[in-house]
Amino acid sequence: MRIVLSSICAFSPMLFSVFAGPYDADLAAKIDAYLAAKNSPLAGYGAAFVSSGVFYNVDPRLIVAIAGAESSFALDWAACSPSGFNAWSWFYNGSCPASPFTSYAEGVSKVTSGLRRIYLSKGYTTIPLIASKYCASGCEGWIPNVTRFYTDLGGDSNDLTYETPSVITLQPGPTDGKDIWTTSIFSYAMCSGSFPGGGLNDETLRVGGWGDLYYSLLQFNLAGQPANVHSAVLQLYCLNQSGGGTPMYLDRITGFWDWRTQGTGCDRLRLWWTDRPAATQWVPNQITNAIVGQWYAVDITDLYNAWQNGTYPNYGLQLRPANSFNNNFNDFYSSDYVGDPSLRPKLVITP
Repeated sequence: MRIVLSSICAFSPMLFSVFAGPYDADLAAKIDAYLAAKNSPLAGYGAAFVSSGVFYNVDPRLIVAIAGAESSFALDWAACSPSGFNAWSWFYNGSCPASPFTSYAEGVSKVTSGLRRIYLSKGYTTIPLIASKYCASGCEGWIPNVTRFYTDLGGDSNDLTYETPSVITLQPGPTDGKDIWTTSIFSYAMCSGSFPGGGLNDETLRVGGWGDLYYSLLQFNLAGQPANVHSAVLQLYCLNQSGGGTPMYLDRITGFWDWRTQGTGCDRLRLWWTDRPAATQWVPNQITNAIVGQWYAVDITDLYNAWQNGTYPNYGLQLRPANSFNNNFNDFYSSDYVGDPSLRPKLVITP
């Protein structure tokens, strides 16, 4: 099962075809094997490296190599504290004590984003040029070490980008998307008073609670899409949090649901809590918390392939809160969001 962190839809997907290297469809497994051979705690995050690399068009091998040069792949913490998961000595707030990550996965995402924004997009397009800004003095071994680790993994030092061939992006809108939040107590309905639990089909997806529960459900129409793909990544844009947000659980929905055509409530504007479909937990552990103002990516490759090969019917997926007692909420844009259509949920597929 591969996990990293964007509704049902009868729509024509947007297709993006790009051809740039050095792409390797099996790179996530190779990264994990490489790091495991070094007894690195970063082993197991291969999918996170690759998903972030694809998203920001930065070769994930470069992010691995920098961790090797800065902390011996999170084994030698010369600069930062291990508690901050900052294996890259990434001084995004000026010093390591002020620059922790909440997990290695967050570190991979932020460092990859920073390499794109601060370095590659500003002309620092080779390892020596990156070194001149990333490690300007007292770093005689930085360039040869990063280069060696990078090329060990098959990286091309003449091309630090990482676009994938034939990427398919499914991103439905208000007329063809199927996503909604539901809640356990308040109805949010004019026709029923305060109770029973309801929700609303609006521009957001809510996960959390304040003594009650808020779940979000999404389903993509995968008819005509490839089977047995190398990568399928759900991406949700986090617009707001309260109470520090909440880690979440990812469930596979196991029954039909459509609040627009069925239900026990007094209207068809929401998925009433009693009408929510059955679901089973798909990822055995919590998935990490989101970050406001950033895309939240969940690698659902195994689930996508299981849907497409007939192992399970595609009824979509559900996000549940791990913390729901102290006003803990994550808010994402839904397929109904009209302010900026590019921020709607999307499923990015690499055949």
